[in-house]
Amino acid sequence: AEGCYVATRENRCMVPGHKVKVIDTTAAGDSFNAAYLHHRMIGRSAVDSARKGNALAAEVIQYRGAMMPGEAGERPA
Repeated sequence: AEGCYVATRENRCMVPGHKVKVIDTTAAGDSFNAAYLHHRMIGRSAVDSARKGNALAAEVIQYRGAMMPGEAGERPA
């Protein structure tokens, strides 16, 4: 919920997190890393990529286990 600190050669800043109801923190770090690295690889800034990482991590911790509904072909109603 506190977010993360991003430091580059040009910039240092705090990227805000998201306040959500935490169910299970399994895969939170992996989810952050996946979103962050994906966005860096397509040319986004470190700060924007961290925002995307925070958003995905916040989403995944609202579900039990390492996979969100829909990843196995099922979406919640």
